Amino acid sequence: MKKQRIRLGWEFFPPGTKAGEESHFEGHPVIDRQGLTSTPNVLQAVHHGCAGTLLGRVEVSGAVTVGVDRMVSTHRKVLWLVEVKDLLREFALRCGERAIKYTHEADPRLQETIDLYRKWRDTDFFKNSEVLATRMEIMELADHRAKTIGEYSPESYAAGVVAWATDLDPLHVRKNVWSAAFCLSVLHPRTGVNVTMLEDKEKAGALWEENMKRIATQLGGMVNAKHRKEVQSGLPKES
Repeated sequence: MKKQRIRLGWEFFPPGTKAGEESHFEGHPVIDRQGLTSTPNVLQAVHHGCAGTLLGRVEVSGAVTVGVDRMVSTHRKVLWLVEVKDLLREFALRCGERAIKYTHEADPRLQETIDLYRKWRDTDFFKNSEVLATRMEIMELADHRAKTIGEYSPESYAAGVVAWATDLDPLHVRKNVWSAAFCLSVLHPRTGVNVTMLEDKEKAGALWEENMKRIATQLGGMVNAKHRKEVQSGLPKES
């Protein structure tokens, strides 16, 4: 008998989901149409996954259809779960700090906004005039640079990453993380140039993909580290 191949993936689940839960689908899995969804890496789950911030490491098997950034299968088992809302916020801020570093950005308002967000993120942002005013400056800065320096300039992207990373709407955490990561992915980590504007489009595409993989690996490392910490501290895996 041919041994069934098992793949590992990621997916978001609704509150109340437990580690060990298994799901089955009858039929042929088709991406964007039918089947049990998952993604190969965490960043793709942030972009494509189901609603919420309860992230699960899953095992998929049976009939599996694999796309560029998604998978659908006939069997899916939840191995463990971790709540990642606060982690995603921190990751977005780190994306902002990397953008500042990559582009050698000198405008102190970018880092000041990140520092303020970290200081006040556990409070009611919408009642904090200092945070609101500072973030408004960053949004205006990003817009001004897009109009004066150029929409695709590294400086505009750096400001854009920080603007997305410090979005105050708690309902849009995943959208903001994806947008911050995507903006960061166009910046070369050593030179700060916008890789998508290179004349050699094949090289540009390869560099962008390399950047996205690096960012996804960094996020995956943070998620795995949090899960290990929770296991070691004795917290329930599904919490």
